[in-house]
Amino acid sequence: MPKAKKTAEKPVGPHLIFTNKAKRVLAFRPKTYQAAVHTARKHFPDIKEEDFIFQTDELAAVDNTLTDIAPEIWESVVDSLSSVSVMERHTRGRSDPVVRLKTPPPRSNSSHYRRILINVDFEHLCIPVSMNIGSTIDVLLPLLSARTGVDQQDLRIIDEGVRVDTSATLYDLGMSEGASLDVFRAQEG
Repeated sequence: MPKAKKTAEKPVGPHLIFTNKAKRVLAFRPKTYQAAVHTARKHFPDIKEEDFIFQTDELAAVDNTLTDIAPEIWESVVDSLSSVSVMERHTRGRSDPVVRLKTPPPRSNSSHYRRILINVDFEHLCIPVSMNIGSTIDVLLPLLSARTGVDQQDLRIIDEGVRVDTSATLYDLGMSEGASLDVFRAQEG
């Protein structure tokens, strides 16, 4: 009698990690999409209930690329996930394509060569950008200038209320998947 094949799936416990920007929360695994929204709402109260989007890069069916999880399939995939990114609907419009920046090798450690997706917000425009975590912020300036029509020297990049030195890297700023940078036009006078 042939032996049954064992699957190589990793065991998944009763917990799920919810991540939004730099905040990570370990919570009980919600079995329904509505329960996931309720759990996320408790831990990320700044996001309106109707604006939650859950994303993951742990599904082989989509080649482990960051993908939105539709409410109707939540129950069929949640048991295979160890974490989800919690996003706000307005920070990434459905029609906004992800800009994949070609960046030079990072200036430091090669472990900083992984790509992450960040959202760059300028007024009412949100630009999802995929770039190396070890690349400097200044590689964003030509893209932002082209998209906003504002000269590169007149753009100011802000992270958590503090102006960012454009020679800093995403790693230096402690950015993670789904984080946001705010961009403002320099004030005159």
